Amino acid sequence: MRRSLAVLLMATALIVVPTTSQAESSPVRIMVLGDSLSHGTAGDWSWRYRLWQHLSTNGVAVDFVGPRDGLFGPDFPAPSYAYPDPSFDDDHASRWGLALGLPEFSATELMADHDPDVVVVELGINDLTWLGQSPGWVVDRLVELVVELRAADPKVDVVLTHAPPAWIDGVPELNDLIDQESAGLDSEQSRVVVASADEDYGRVTHTYDIVHPNAAGELVIAAAVEDALSGIGVGPVATRPVMSTPLGPRIPPVAEVTAGDGSADVIWVPSPGATSHVVWQRDTITGEPATKVAEVSGSAVRVDGLVNGHDYAFQVQPVKGFWPAEADAWSRPVQVRPRADGPGAITSVVVGPGDRQLDLRWDDKPSAVGYRVWFQLADGSSGWSTLETDVPAATLRELVAGAAYQVAVQGRGVKADGPLSPMAGGRAGGVTPAGADITVKSVDAAGRLVATWQPIPEARSYDVRLDAVGDGVPLVKVTQQQAWIDANGLVAGSTYVLSVVGVNGELRGPRADATFRVPPRLTPAGLSSPGAVRRVRLAVSRRGVLRSSGRAVSGAEAYDLAVAPSSSCRRSPNHDRFLVVRSALDEPRSRVRLPRRVRRAHAVWVRWRAVRAGTKSAVRKASMACVRLD
Repeated sequence: MRRSLAVLLMATALIVVPTTSQAESSPVRIMVLGDSLSHGTAGDWSWRYRLWQHLSTNGVAVDFVGPRDGLFGPDFPAPSYAYPDPSFDDDHASRWGLALGLPEFSATELMADHDPDVVVVELGINDLTWLGQSPGWVVDRLVELVVELRAADPKVDVVLTHAPPAWIDGVPELNDLIDQESAGLDSEQSRVVVASADEDYGRVTHTYDIVHPNAAGELVIAAAVEDALSGIGVGPVATRPVMSTPLGPRIPPVAEVTAGDGSADVIWVPSPGATSHVVWQRDTITGEPATKVAEVSGSAVRVDGLVNGHDYAFQVQPVKGFWPAEADAWSRPVQVRPRADGPGAITSVVVGPGDRQLDLRWDDKPSAVGYRVWFQLADGSSGWSTLETDVPAATLRELVAGAAYQVAVQGRGVKADGPLSPMAGGRAGGVTPAGADITVKSVDAAGRLVATWQPIPEARSYDVRLDAVGDGVPLVKVTQQQAWIDANGLVAGSTYVLSVVGVNGELRGPRADATFRVPPRLTPAGLSSPGAVRRVRLAVSRRGVLRSSGRAVSGAEAYDLAVAPSSSCRRSPNHDRFLVVRSALDEPRSRVRLPRRVRRAHAVWVRWRAVRAGTKSAVRKASMACVRLD
């Protein structure tokens, strides 16, 4: 294997960027399967953008694929599309919080749905930190993932990415194990290479919170993946040193300011992904330099101590973690002149809930000709809206049921408007939806389900989930408005649970479940199940490479090979202990590197099964074999 890797490295030195004709005819389909470091948050470029930029600039035709195309944002699972530059192929298969121990989709589903040529895997940190798994356990899962990807497509190439934050406990050992295991994973049709994303990745210089990459960290990770892809003939190596780039937020906030008596109220639409905002003030009459007057996590601040009649300019600077935005990403200056000839400040606002509304009232100001109500969702995600009224009361309608809001009121004067009242809070009311009455209309052995439920008057949408019992990974997980589901892809003979929850804004009704079994797929008339594979032979090398064969079965269309660890060869394990490592083989003969957890056992069992017309052969004693490993 070392000799084959050496030949591969020599060959990659001669690889050049594909010609234009090659690029146009056969773009390389790349799927990035990762966690939050690959998903990115609102306002991030993402290292996926930097990789796409590198490949496109060098004339490499690529097609990024996957079930997602956005960033993690405040409305997750709804995506944020607040990329600084959204003009790139942003499809991917990464998700904030994803772990090998908690997959969202199976490797089989991802391969079937998106057909990648190359899978770039950046996973493992959440398994170490949140799930408390060992580096060895994580590497075993990575090896199993490679096996599963190849079972779906024997020609798929895989890039295993080092976990970048090497200062986290367990990460250095994990990265060493990735290097060791990857060295023996190459096959004749499929290559496995490593992206050393931990090299040059600094704890502060390349992150905004000690883990997640800032703009410079994204370039470091992308460069490591670019080098790895070059090793399998996809594009040139990364340009080094990597370019310098601003590290703070790049999307400016949008600010507004309202004058008060010796004060100013500054509000803004936040910069996507910013963790705080700094407010800068400058007195344009005195010409003094701008001074920092506040840093807040919200989207509004009152500045007191101003001189009436002076002109003031305010700017808002976004900050993400350690890194403030550079001057070109600050808000545009907004100017105001405080003065005392407007209505006085409203001292309090009383907020009462209604059905998807808030009822407001406040103290009347005789000098006010009217009032302006400011309101937004309490988390700032909606931005500020206004409503004007002539009386000291108002009703905010068509709100999100159950959601918390911030509210402030100012009096409107003939010459000037008054200051904003202190912020008040309230939660819009609403009716919690009742439970759904689910009816399974039909389910057939071809894997199609049709189910309905009575529309719930209070529900504005439904959260629908379809799970196979004991699987843990949903086949369907959607939010929809229609009161029915038509789903395909169910497995014959399996039991499923359909769950429906009525949703009214942030109010969720009780979950309703319907459990059903998909009928087994019948063998076509006149066609029996294939016979059992017999005369199974087995050998395992010192390096954990298993070779096994058996006698072919007449009429079989394909063969599956499964392995199971055991304490001895005296008694075969239960069938649920077996892991399928090769499927759809043309003959009962295969060579495979054992997963790490299997190699640690005292013995290993193999099981061969023949397949015909979608049915598998029975398992006989002659279909299995065992060999001791110690």
